[in-house]
This record gives sequence, C-alpha cells and structure tokens, in this order.
Amino acid sequence: MLLVWHRADLRTHDHPALFHAARASTQVAPVFVLDPVLLKMPYSGRTRIAFLYANLQALNESYQQLGSSLVVRHGTPEEELLKLARESGANAIYALRSDEPIGRERDARVKELLEKNGIELKLFESDTIQQPGSIKSLSDTSYKVFTPFWKTWSSHSISTLATPKNLEPHQLISLEIPEPNAQVALPEAGETAAKVKLEHFIRNVGLHYESWRNTPAVDGTSQLSKYLHLGVISPRYAALRAQQAGMTGWVRELCWRDFYRHILFDEPRLAVEPFKPAWKNFPWRDSSGDFEAWKLGCTGYPIVDAGMRQLMTTGWMHNRVRMIVASFLTKHLLLDWQLGEAHFMELLIDGDLASNNGGWQWTAGCGVDAAPYFRVFNPVTQGEKFDVNAEYIQKFVPELRDLEPKFAHQPWTMTRPPKAYADPIVPLTFGRERFLETAKLHLKN
Repeated sequence: MLLVWHRADLRTHDHPALFHAARASTQVAPVFVLDPVLLKMPYSGRTRIAFLYANLQALNESYQQLGSSLVVRHGTPEEELLKLARESGANAIYALRSDEPIGRERDARVKELLEKNGIELKLFESDTIQQPGSIKSLSDTSYKVFTPFWKTWSSHSISTLATPKNLEPHQLISLEIPEPNAQVALPEAGETAAKVKLEHFIRNVGLHYESWRNTPAVDGTSQLSKYLHLGVISPRYAALRAQQAGMTGWVRELCWRDFYRHILFDEPRLAVEPFKPAWKNFPWRDSSGDFEAWKLGCTGYPIVDAGMRQLMTTGWMHNRVRMIVASFLTKHLLLDWQLGEAHFMELLIDGDLASNNGGWQWTAGCGVDAAPYFRVFNPVTQGEKFDVNAEYIQKFVPELRDLEPKFAHQPWTMTRPPKAYADPIVPLTFGRERFLETAKLHLKN
C-alpha cells in the first residue's frame, strides 16, 4: 500500500506522485490533511478556504471515477500521516515537492517523523512547469530578471503524465469534507471544470489574447489562476495546450508564475521582506483612514474603486487593474505594499503567495526585475486607455453608471459631480511628487 499526499495539487491528471505510485503498487490511497494551523493563518481567506473545500469534494469525485476515494483527516500533517500509514500498512508516502517556505518546513518535519518510524516520504517535482534550480544563467546562477529567464525557460520542453486508469478501493476511514461557505459566488470546482475553462479560453480568446488581455471590461484573460493556485489544473498541461494553440503570449504569463516561484524558492526571505534591502525601512505613511478608503473602493478614482469593489464582490481582480490599485496604494497614498499584499491574500480566491508577493514588490519597485520606483501609474490615464468606454468602471461603481465615459473617468470635472460618489482622496500631482521625493531622499542614503 502507498499513500499519495495531496496538498496544493487537487487533481488526478498530470500528477507525478500519483502516476509513480500507481506504477509502483496496485494499492494506492489518496489523502488530504486539513491542517488547523494553515486554516487559521491570516492569509488563509475565508473564500479561498471555501474554494478549497469545493475542490476537495470534486477531487473525491474524480477518484471515485477511478475506483478509489479521497481520505480526509484533520490535524497536524506529520501526526495524521503517521496514523494513516500505520492504519493502512503503507511503507511510503508520495507527494509533490512544495516550493514555498512554510511548505518546505512542513515537509521537513513530516519527513523526519516518518523516517524515524521506517516510512519513506518520497517527493516528486513541484507544481511548476520547469523546476526551481533548472533555469540557470551561463554563470550557473539564478535569474533575477524575467526576460533572460523567459528565454532560457522557453527553450526547455514541456511534458505531461497520464492519469492512472484504475485504482483499487481501500478501507481507510475519511472525515466528511466541510461544506464550502464563501462570501462570494464560487466558480465551479474540479479538474474537469478547469479543463473546460481552459478550452473555452483557447477557443474564444486564442490569438486575440495579446490585444484583449489589458482590457478589464472584456473577457480576454483565462481566469485559471484560481485553479492553478490549488493545482486543480496542471500548469504543464495548460502550457502545453496553449503552445499547441499558438498562444505564446499566455505561455509567457505562465512563465511569470514560474519565475516568482523560482525566486521565492531561492530567496525564502521574500515572503516577509523586500528583495532590495534599501526598502526594508522605507518611511511609509501610517493612515488607517486612507487604507480603509482604498480597501472599500472609496478613493474617488473610478478605476481604482472599480478594482477594489470587484475584489470585494467576486474574490478576483483583473491583472491590469491589480497593478493600477497597487501603484495607487504604494505611490499616491504612500502606504506599505505589505498592507496591500495581505489584503489581497485575504480576499482573493486565487491568492498565491509567490505571485501575489512578486506582483506587489514589482509594482512598489522593491522586488526582482521591478518597475523603476519612479514609475507611477496615473489612474485616470490608465482608466481612459484600458477602459475606454468606462464599461468596467460602470459595472462595479454604480454611482457612475449614468455618466458619459469622459466624466466616468473624472467625475470631479463635472459642474455637478455625483453626490453619492467620493471626492478624490488625494490630488494626483501631490501624491506622485510626495512619493518621488520620499523615495529619492530615502534610497540615496
């Protein structure tokens, strides 16, 4: 008997641990441990946990189609896995390697306890397309700039593994999977739904991706990040299908996901601090009022407010808008990027540590391959460029739905601005100059 330990890899297709376990033994039991420590962490948002439960239920259905069932237990992974190994007589547990700091620490604890009891923990390649450590420069060092990383990364081939056709049933007792309880409507769960979403994206967006992806009012992105975060769909499978469809632009976005994961694997400290040391003690402002207005989508800048309200009501935000709202928080409001990072992790269904952290550091100017600190997104011009007809703004900011597009982007220019909509929280020129002066003084020291 072998156990396959699922974590953020809630699928049966292209799963190296499951594939090799099924080849090594006719008896394979898939397991998942609900770790109370992880479930109660500040960044384990309620909606994301609800989506986890929904996908555990879907994973169980996938296994039932293969003749097995998912075993769910509640407790610390090392203790529960040892109990399961003893109950089943398993002498080995197969799993995918974790690249995140907390996951690596957990796996080390599990490995130590299991090996003391004569049980092997066998880890297979992680849920990246190319494995951390495999993309190196000519000097055999890791890349800290994306473009050369992409060039080397894209020269590597991508392959996937088959799903086992039949698994033998087991007698292990499973706890009931908790019912999803989210504050927003959840997407359909499961690997079948994720694959359907991928095929819909390829068929309906396809080669239009490059021209559509920055327009938030258009359904021009894959919206697969929520599935990729939990490993419901294999990133290798997704990249291979995109390659076959000629969607190089989207494959490049998947490469960004790998890039941030590789960086975090090499630099675990980035989970709690900026990549550039000069930013460790940056003099961010302390303004709970401004932060609250930003969170609630009440800054008086329509594209910013639309994005924050989309996040609140759907658990997701368009990527172009993520950059706009992040720049506004860190530059115009001069508030710590880690406040925004934590807020995103609390509300996003697709909240992924490496990608979220990397994106926030990039926008603030303190991360790897970051935008220069003096690059400050103007929320008005960004809105006018990427939401030309104000469709996105008017969808999420109802106070502006009856305005002409030119006023929906700048309602304060009207003779009689809508009374229900907030006044601008900070003058754009003032906010920009305040940030640039603060950064210039701090970073030169």
